[in-house]
Amino acid sequence: MRPFEFLLNATATTRLIELPADEQWAAVQAFQAMADHPFTTGLPHWTDPAGRENHLRFVQGWMITFAIDHAERKIRIVDFTKP
Repeated sequence: MRPFEFLLNATATTRLIELPADEQWAAVQAFQAMADHPFTTGLPHWTDPAGRENHLRFVQGWMITFAIDHAERKIRIVDFTKP
């Protein structure tokens, strides 16, 4: 079974490139941790206008909004912040 990958949408990509380099690395590590454990979904969850179920999860100091595509084995990072 192949591992899950993570993808960033346009909003998340913009946030990532606006971060200082050390925080970029930390955020990418948090995204990878989510891809390594894709079945830990988090709460709350809701359906976006495109019909995808989104989840909110706190990982390594980051609050991450994401959607899981089990068929494609991908986690789509929708948004993130460090509270």
